[in-house]
Amino acid sequence: MDLESQRIKVKVGSTATAADGALFISVPSLKIAEYGNPDTRVDVIVGAVGRENQETTLRVGQRLEFDSGSGGVYEIRLLSSETPVEIMVTWLGAARPAPSPSESSQE
Repeated sequence: MDLESQRIKVKVGSTATAADGALFISVPSLKIAEYGNPDTRVDVIVGAVGRENQETTLRVGQRLEFDSGSGGVYEIRLLSSETPVEIMVTWLGAARPAPSPSESSQE
């Protein structure tokens, strides 16, 4: 399976675009670990026009999935917490359809 991926760099306190401008990825802050502790955490906000933002805190190697609506589902993975922060954006495929009311009432 050949997934479309893109690496982007985002400066702390700024926003970058990915997926040909379909996604906005912001890094408002990062929490630097104490000396000798590699557990630096990066605050990440992912959004798309017409969609609610998704906010989380990631450590290197962690990821989140973001449903951009008609643009599909993306994986956002933190590759580096050194500034500028490096993020891999991978398109996972078409958006997953919401269950119909009859399907959700059968559970």
